[in-house]
Amino acid sequence: MKDVGEDKGSRVMSNLFIEARGSSPSIIYLADIQDIASTPSNKIFATLLAEMKQSEKEGCALAVVASSTIDPELLDATLIKSRNFLMNVEMGKLDEEARKKYIDFYLTPFLMEEQRDEIRSLIVSRTKNFRKRDFKYLAKLSKKWADKRCSPRVTKEHVIASFPQVYKASGLQDESK
Repeated sequence: MKDVGEDKGSRVMSNLFIEARGSSPSIIYLADIQDIASTPSNKIFATLLAEMKQSEKEGCALAVVASSTIDPELLDATLIKSRNFLMNVEMGKLDEEARKKYIDFYLTPFLMEEQRDEIRSLIVSRTKNFRKRDFKYLAKLSKKWADKRCSPRVTKEHVIASFPQVYKASGLQDESK
């Protein structure tokens, strides 16, 4: 939801709760909630809290079930303390096989054939704490680097050049250092 922007994401969140309250009792499942529920100043998160509070006031039988892939400790205490917050399902880190699948899905079709295995190995070795969105962003930036260099395929250099920005955006530490 964060990928659509805070204004649109906030509207989507409000509409989701309006629909859920209209169909009460309801359960709302929010995958990767840590993407929005780790920053109290985030407009989408503020909307989530406001809608949960409104549901409590209206006495709706409404539960929010949240899935946090890697960072459950990032969830804001306000969310966790809410009466409507049912549970947090911790998914854990992606294993090597799962990371390879994300690479294959987001990036392999664009990789330079001669470097494909080398690039996949490089990415797997540097992405132990990556989430799905991080792989998606890495693929997007790598393709941009290739386009800037007028290259029809993504090379190892394009991927390496993309890592710092992905790490910065995700708040993760560079695993190669």
